[in-house]
Amino acid sequence: MPDRKRDQNFPQVGGDGCLRADKVVLPNTGSISSAVKQLHLLNLFTVLRLCNKPMLGISIGMHLMSAYSKEENRACLGIFRGTTEKFEDKTNGDSVSPLNEVLLVKESRLFKNIQSEEKFFFDNLHYLPVDQFTSAVAGQIPILSAVTEKDHYFGVQFLPEKSGEAGSQLLKNFIR
Repeated sequence: MPDRKRDQNFPQVGGDGCLRADKVVLPNTGSISSAVKQLHLLNLFTVLRLCNKPMLGISIGMHLMSAYSKEENRACLGIFRGTTEKFEDKTNGDSVSPLNEVLLVKESRLFKNIQSEEKFFFDNLHYLPVDQFTSAVAGQIPILSAVTEKDHYFGVQFLPEKSGEAGSQLLKNFIR
């Protein structure tokens, strides 16, 4: 059997891998509860709270970056001050699913070469309310924070990987 060497270009999961990475992406996962448990098991929860690297949270990854989530009442990383809220009923949840226009409310590095009111794919039961770090909004009732930015931390409520060219451009903008 061939000897497999670790690829030095891709940091391994763990605190030291995160610290060596140029950027960190918190992907969409099944639930906040399972994501927080996994971060604790891997000793990443505190590392991510202290990590001073550009970070992108996608959907539940964005919720992990909030201070608290009402999904199973979990304390989160606290990078963004807000609390992740649950849609009151199915009708409100449908107002942002699956494709919804995202309206830019202030300049965003993530939206370079992307038009305001571009459509992105949403699939959420929870959302982060609008606050001073919101750079784009979506939805009707409630209006939610589609994109949140604070320094070099970014969160997107939608799934860029399912959002066509605009989603691909957003991911390229984060990588650059």
